[in-house]
Amino acid sequence: HYLNENIKIKGRIIKAHMSPRIGVAYPITENDKFFFSYGHFSQLPDLKYVYSKLGVRASSTYELVGNPNLNPTITVAYEMGMEHLFNDYLKLKATAYYKDIFNYPTAMKVPGIPPNPSYWMYFNSDYSRSVGIEISFARRLYNHLYGNAELTISQSKGRSSTAEDLYWRGTAESLKEWYLKWDRPVKFYGILGFVVGEKEHYNLGPLTLNDFKASLGISVQSGRRYTPVDTLGNYGDPNSGIGPLWHRVDFKMQKGIALLKGLSKVILKFEVRNVLNHRNVYYVNPVTGKAYKPGDPLPPRTEPEDMLNPRRFTAPREILIGVETSW
Repeated sequence: HYLNENIKIKGRIIKAHMSPRIGVAYPITENDKFFFSYGHFSQLPDLKYVYSKLGVRASSTYELVGNPNLNPTITVAYEMGMEHLFNDYLKLKATAYYKDIFNYPTAMKVPGIPPNPSYWMYFNSDYSRSVGIEISFARRLYNHLYGNAELTISQSKGRSSTAEDLYWRGTAESLKEWYLKWDRPVKFYGILGFVVGEKEHYNLGPLTLNDFKASLGISVQSGRRYTPVDTLGNYGDPNSGIGPLWHRVDFKMQKGIALLKGLSKVILKFEVRNVLNHRNVYYVNPVTGKAYKPGDPLPPRTEPEDMLNPRRFTAPREILIGVETSW
């Protein structure tokens, strides 16, 4: 089976995949452009899916071993969109895309022939689909200001979110598609920046700035997906719930100072991550759809530590100060 599925060249067994790609861009007017692209992309499987436990068999009842005959994961991507230039500094871009990804490694049970026990092995049997639209608005640096805003609305579905989903659930393989764990239906990111060049001067009230940069970034996105469950252990559809909205504000600033008549320079850097100190919910209580809190109803077999685990929230505010030199 291994020899029949692969190519033999000068005594070596190899795998190969053709990846055709095409891209077209066509100007409609002086300020408008239509574009389209189609392509195949391949990614080699992680080595743990190929070589895991191929030596001496362990004594585990549910042994999970690698498969040296795994094929690359294939992505077939379609993209089309339009760009519009308002002027030399402002651009609007709208893109629609569709991705069909197949040959994901998936753990599947292999019935044993007595007296040998059954075992689990990775096979190329899973797939997923992603579809979405992206709208971006960009302002090139002009009058010391630049900015960018991007909105993405998307959906990702597949049979499983990890290669071991069937292995851990112990359920039969299903063709039904579910939302994937990493699916975030709505994402927004915006940044506004202010720049004064080394040889420029900008009066800001009583201050005169030069060799200065500052930016403020804002990100908002849907919360993490989770599988709803009640206190009796009755589960809803996998990954059908969405946790609380995520949002974050970041600030960066740097100032260059020339030394030795311009032969060297010191750059002072200041950065604040998560300016508002907002703690996004990372681990969601599947009963309440919110963060774990003492006193809330819990699903069965929940450890008390889950309610106090600091990782149930993302990182708090961080302040970084740095110095960089160049000559």
